[in-house]
Amino acid sequence: MRIMTRKRFSRFAMVAGLLVGLIYWASPYVAAVRFAEAAKRRDIEAVVSRFDVPRIRISLARQIVRAYPVDQALAAALDPVARQAAGVVAVTYVDAMIAEHFSAETLAAALAGHDSSVSGSSVKLPGLMELDSAWSVFMRSGFTGPVSFAIDIEAGDGSHLRLGFRWISGTWRVVSFGLPREVIIEAIRLLKSRTG
Repeated sequence: MRIMTRKRFSRFAMVAGLLVGLIYWASPYVAAVRFAEAAKRRDIEAVVSRFDVPRIRISLARQIVRAYPVDQALAAALDPVARQAAGVVAVTYVDAMIAEHFSAETLAAALAGHDSSVSGSSVKLPGLMELDSAWSVFMRSGFTGPVSFAIDIEAGDGSHLRLGFRWISGTWRVVSFGLPREVIIEAIRLLKSRTG
């Protein structure tokens, strides 16, 4: 009798584990479809509610700082600790520019197909309009780690925007925007004009 009970419990545990795994595997796809639908409805508030704004800003700042042209001789002269400290200072400084030019509402409006320009410039962010079905979301996305997920959106000129999601407190949130090269170049131009 005990052997039968153990077998039943072990089968139940195995089925429950498979079911939980399947639900977890499907959850980011469902979240991404809902996110795309909110953007297509142009529901800016719903789009912004799925953002983790501090992580998005750090992600944008790091991309801009990494792409910013630096004098290689100066960089080589710094020891690794000083280089890391300079990077942290640069990310903090660029964060102020991001708050002004890449606000959560601006990014959400671009994804929703509203005015998608970067602070009135000619550079535009691609919207989520091409994600017209659950299948298109499925084909353009996938896990990048155990608790991270990404969707690639074509920008129309061969470049793409990558939306990074992360499992945070029981839900999938957008934590990063992998910007197209042209947008990063425009952001560097804005930064240079701001700093002189």
